[in-house]
Amino acid sequence: MVLTIPAGYDEPFGDPDEIEEAVGDLAEVVLMPTSDASWAFSRVMPCMTQVYGGAGRVYPVDHAWVSDPGRSRLRFACSLHDRKRITDQLISDALQAPMAAGLVEPRTRPGTQQRYGRAQGIIGSRALVVFDDMSVATV
Repeated sequence: MVLTIPAGYDEPFGDPDEIEEAVGDLAEVVLMPTSDASWAFSRVMPCMTQVYGGAGRVYPVDHAWVSDPGRSRLRFACSLHDRKRITDQLISDALQAPMAAGLVEPRTRPGTQQRYGRAQGIIGSRALVVFDDMSVATV
């Protein structure tokens, strides 16, 4: 994954620490300033797979994205106000890539149970759920 630092800024619009914590060893997070380095990177990348200017992109393990750039979605951010959105998008992309490549398999933990409840409200990007037995969880 490449997360760029926009010209004139000292930090990226996405949160690299949160991304690294969420994806662990499943993806390497590379920070790249929008500078001569990003323009050199852009020149050697296949058409429509570049990233610069505060945007981020996950490059999946398989190379299907080379001929189908839609497999490596460009995630835009215009300011630090976009931090949560671009961070969440890049985490999602980074977690989906190894599953799509067959490197990890989705599975439930032993003892996982199906539960029913009702969403009672939204807290940030999570929903507060009250289950039939009145226990509470966030999803």
